[in-house]
Amino acid sequence: MAPPKIGPRGITIEDVQDVATNGSKAGKSQYVYAPPSQSSQAYDPKLLAALMAGQAQPSYGEKYGGFPTRDMLNDAALGYALNIRDIGDYAATEGVRLEAPILKQKQDVYRSATGYDDFATEIAKGRAARDEKLVGAFRSKQMNAVNDFARAKVEAHRQAAVAKYRSDADNEYNTSYDAQVLPYQQIAETIYDTPISQLARQALTTQYGVDANVARATFDEQTDLDYAELQRDAELAAQGIDFSMSEGEIIYNTQGAEAWQVYQDQKTYDAMYGTPAERAKAEQDLIESKNAPIDADILSIYGIAPKEVTNADADTVRAIFTDPDFVAKWVMPSFELLDASNGNYTAAEIAGEQAGAYLEANPNDLLKAKTLAAIIAEFDFRAR
Repeated sequence: MAPPKIGPRGITIEDVQDVATNGSKAGKSQYVYAPPSQSSQAYDPKLLAALMAGQAQPSYGEKYGGFPTRDMLNDAALGYALNIRDIGDYAATEGVRLEAPILKQKQDVYRSATGYDDFATEIAKGRAARDEKLVGAFRSKQMNAVNDFARAKVEAHRQAAVAKYRSDADNEYNTSYDAQVLPYQQIAETIYDTPISQLARQALTTQYGVDANVARATFDEQTDLDYAELQRDAELAAQGIDFSMSEGEIIYNTQGAEAWQVYQDQKTYDAMYGTPAERAKAEQDLIESKNAPIDADILSIYGIAPKEVTNADADTVRAIFTDPDFVAKWVMPSFELLDASNGNYTAAEIAGEQAGAYLEANPNDLLKAKTLAAIIAEFDFRAR
């Protein structure tokens, strides 16, 4: 009895097998699972794309593609697209299934070669130890030299044989992989690389005769986002996560009682002292409240808001303006140079000169030098 169809109308899993096995020569499937061939296949992505698009239905061009409502037509197109993805899953699984025995064969050969390598090494060690005892007692130096040369030659032949053994295994694996596995892998990748929205649009236009612009407006990027969410939810459900559960129930079911207890303790702590985000915000608010009067004074006296100085840390700006000696020696003279320049020097030139002078006097204080330059640029910007 023939196996049932798994794919949607217009394309079946057997059709996919035809593409994988026969390439452009694929014909109508008789639902026969033929054994994989060892010869290289002529995988044809264009033929697969045509199969993915589907054939025109008898109701092609009719209102709603022959369905009672537009919603049913859209559901049919989307269902077709989802079935194509199922066939992509099948092709990927089939590729893995076909690769398993040829990969095992290659690994067995490698293990056999390694075992032979180890065995030969032990034999060589034993012979070397035996020959060492015989040196000077029963053999001449010339004879020992001849034996050393012979052993080296044998070892070279052995290594070459092992290398060829492994090379032949690699070649056999690659040949089998290209013939049996690669076509299914290419089919899966082709399907996976095609967005669900595109597959659904193809179904509307190719099978039911819907205008391409209407199809484009019907299935867009949101279709792909919705599909991605469905996939995510399915993966989580496979892990035992039910979205009707509470957060605590999900943790208990997926991570166990100990993780659930940690979660409960954290909830209790957060209820008493706030969540980490709430505590961080509270700390930042406290810092801001302490800095607010300082910032207000600096703004009222110098016309500069520490938090708005470009390329400068606000705390360093505050430290500079609350240091009377620094202000008197470096900040105010810089502002005076800007006022007196009358356009002969740019703010960047004055900032570079003053920052360089400060850094020369204080070579280990690059941060304040950069901040001084930023303050000069900010002062010039606000003075315009």
